[in-house]
Amino acid sequence: MRVSGRNQFLRTVALVALTAAAGVTAAAGPAAADGPTTLTSVDGPILVPAAEVQLDNQPGAPYPSVITVTGMDGPVLDVSVTLHGINHEFFGDVDVLLESPSGDNLVVLSDTLGQATDLTFTLTDAATEPVPDILDPSGSYLPTDVDEIAPIEDIFAPGPVPSAHTTFADAFRGTDPNGSWHLYVIDDTAFDIGAIAAWSLTITTASLDAGGPYTVDEGSPLTLAATTDLPGATLSWDLDGDGGFDDATGASPTLDATALAALGLADGPATATFAVAATDGELTVTDIADVTIVNVAPTVTVTGPGTVGLNEPFIVTITIDDPSAADREAGFGALVGVYADLQSTCSPPVDPADRPADVTNPLEFDASAGTAELEFTLASGDPYAVWVEITDADGATTAACTTWLVLEDPEPTAAPTTPPAPNETPSAPPAARPDGSSAGLAATGSPAAILGAAGLGLLAVGFALRRRARTAHRGDPAGPRA
Repeated sequence: MRVSGRNQFLRTVALVALTAAAGVTAAAGPAAADGPTTLTSVDGPILVPAAEVQLDNQPGAPYPSVITVTGMDGPVLDVSVTLHGINHEFFGDVDVLLESPSGDNLVVLSDTLGQATDLTFTLTDAATEPVPDILDPSGSYLPTDVDEIAPIEDIFAPGPVPSAHTTFADAFRGTDPNGSWHLYVIDDTAFDIGAIAAWSLTITTASLDAGGPYTVDEGSPLTLAATTDLPGATLSWDLDGDGGFDDATGASPTLDATALAALGLADGPATATFAVAATDGELTVTDIADVTIVNVAPTVTVTGPGTVGLNEPFIVTITIDDPSAADREAGFGALVGVYADLQSTCSPPVDPADRPADVTNPLEFDASAGTAELEFTLASGDPYAVWVEITDADGATTAACTTWLVLEDPEPTAAPTTPPAPNETPSAPPAARPDGSSAGLAATGSPAAILGAAGLGLLAVGFALRRRARTAHRGDPAGPRA
């Protein structure tokens, strides 16, 4: 095409291209993997053609223009190209080809439009119409390659040979987005000149997030939560690390304690790595998440009578459990001590670190999950408490206690009497003791006697463990051992 005032047009094209390029900036930092990422060329305007305007099929400059993508995760899901600030005497002479880092390519625009003045538009599979053969288009259009006179072919030598792809998805879907993307621009007919100020590349990758990191108490269920932006994808999980995604399906499967035990995750502390895959039948993306199983301290309860009598045997029941079957199988370390609780300080819950200082010489023994009965006999008054600590095989300890009010021996209940016969002398009252107390009452123990009684209580515990302890766990009748 011939246009008068050619030199003036050249100056105008260069000025507009440079001005437009000055307003276009490159994306900063590595490309993100979540959502579309747009990068813009920074290697200056593309002059079309670069030289030799009297010849056909002349490349632009730079040739190619390059955008480098780094840091994106997942395969390409979608690509689009925006051409900024197009000025050309006859843009219908211009052919544009996009090449990915994998070497796949697509002719995104060829043989359409007429004279172009400061045009900007986007080429995308999401559009509904091709680029119109009119002046001043804007908005978004399908990739458009028009060859009106057969057998005209687009020639990008010394660039790549055009592929037969007609959409971005056909050309690039599923490829690695990272690397250098090349935009080859040629003018296939002599004499007409122009420039493209810059171009932008928008890439969306198929992303998958396995969720996590996950933390779950041993014995508790674990619900996973994966998310993906791959449309219509199905999700499956590799939980046992064998490389097969056949252990669970769906975005949010729940693994109960039995399922976790089957994976070797019944007992904490433990760690594992789960993998998830999302596929739509064509693309597959994967991700991993760390899982931590937390050890949980055993539970222990202590129950007994609220009041007991001096020198009267009584039973204290201790119940031990643990959410981990492995801990229950391994058994527990137990500590039992008796102390004078003069201030009634034993009020659950209690911390093992708060063991009273006067729990001296406690009895330590092995115990099993279940219930044990311990027999005590106390020979002194004032409140007493029993302190119990249970430790699992992983070192976690739980404490419990209970308080008894020790009653003095009650006065004997008087037997029914009949009135004295005439002339019979009534019975005499109990004689007073030398210390002034009644012979019918036991004296309350001193602090020294209380500690001695605590020692007697521990001795009674020891015998009770040998003679009376009962445990119910998996049918094992063995109880705690002294």
